[in-house]
Amino acid sequence: MVHSAVGLGLAISWLWLGFLNGPLLFQFASRSLYKAETIFLLFLFFHSLSFLWIGSHSGFFSRHKRFLQPFGIFAMILSGIITQFLFGQIYTFVLTALVILLAAFGGAILISSWGEVFSKLEPGAMGIAFGGAILLSTIVSVAGLHVPDLGLLFLVIAAPLFSYIILQIESPTRQQPTVPVGPFISKNPLPIKLIALLFLFYSAGGFMYKLIYVVSPFDEKQLYIISSATYCLVCLLAGLAIKFCPQLDLRFLYRPVLPLLGSGFILFPLLAKTSMVPFLLLQSGFALFDAYTWLLFIYLASTHASPLYIIGWSMFFLTFSMFIGDLLLTGLLTMGVPFHSNMVSLLAAIMVLCASLIFQDRKETFSGWVTNDTPDPTSEQLPEKIELCYENTELNNDFTIDNHDLFCTHYSLTAREKEVVILLLKGRNNPFIRNELNIADSTLKTHLRNIYRKLEVSDRQELVSLYDSLIETANK
Repeated sequence: MVHSAVGLGLAISWLWLGFLNGPLLFQFASRSLYKAETIFLLFLFFHSLSFLWIGSHSGFFSRHKRFLQPFGIFAMILSGIITQFLFGQIYTFVLTALVILLAAFGGAILISSWGEVFSKLEPGAMGIAFGGAILLSTIVSVAGLHVPDLGLLFLVIAAPLFSYIILQIESPTRQQPTVPVGPFISKNPLPIKLIALLFLFYSAGGFMYKLIYVVSPFDEKQLYIISSATYCLVCLLAGLAIKFCPQLDLRFLYRPVLPLLGSGFILFPLLAKTSMVPFLLLQSGFALFDAYTWLLFIYLASTHASPLYIIGWSMFFLTFSMFIGDLLLTGLLTMGVPFHSNMVSLLAAIMVLCASLIFQDRKETFSGWVTNDTPDPTSEQLPEKIELCYENTELNNDFTIDNHDLFCTHYSLTAREKEVVILLLKGRNNPFIRNELNIADSTLKTHLRNIYRKLEVSDRQELVSLYDSLIETANK
């Protein structure tokens, strides 16, 4: 868990130091023909396409990761070196696009690889590792503002390199189950409502940051430090909540988002020029939503046969939503549309309100959502759902791997919950399960509570009866 936190933290640090409004971006813009906003938009565009490629070619990625991952690290380091030191003072469009493409593709490979590692963690460990990663990346990125060029170059080289070294230690050794591979997978595994939610929130987020940097009386460095500290604190608290409050489902992280953002947007026209309160409320709301979406993507990936498939598609929609939101606002300003902070604040508030209306709160799931590849546990058309997903699976009434895979997938159980259920169905008691899985008693009780809630049963006998009933139905 510590290794995962450090590895992901270093990967995020590189992105924050570089092309996500970090010092490397502004150094690049100072020697380029293009503004920082244009470079940022190009990075988001190439970054989203890179995630799309990973999601649509997840089987290819899994089979060739030992070549793709070193290439991604090399691309990240090379782009950082070029950005700081090479080719004089002016970058042509071709060179600018090449540097951005290298950074975007390499960053997507590293983030997706760490997402796959995180999908093997239980929810509590996933939450605390995510919080630790954000803490480390905040420390490194803020330090990057105060180091000379050589120090920044060292961070730009060291962060992805050490992240890759740790990745080789933590990376899953087993081959991922195959999924249909290219030339392009057209089936999107995410619900349309979730995609709309991402678009509305991240478009509103782009509006918020433009508001802050235009209206706020504080300079950019102060805003960056305060923004980073607030973001870090909220994400760390979210991770701790998942770890130490196992009775809370992941979807409960989303619930405080709307009150925080609503309060921030209401107070913004009144206090933005004199107080940091609206900014802190808005930043807290969007930081909490970021934590929710990252943990949501990883959790959904953990329930799928190919985690990279879910991670790639999920990150594509997230980064592409950011790109569209920033492009929309930048385009309006470029066209000469006057910037009225009150109107932009109102528009962003409406977008967040619309997003809250489409949130899918599936109480029978841990996250509130299921992928399009997961059978609907509330559906009454059970045989048809099973036939669609397992048309080539031979079933029988005995306890087999095929049967327990079918049962656990049908109820959207995580990988660890699946291991617990298999042992329960074999009649094992709690001490045996704890020893077999090497987990604490409190962790086992948390898993049991989550399993019983998802299956809507109250004890082990009901679980066995439910298993027998589902397999019998599937065999008819």
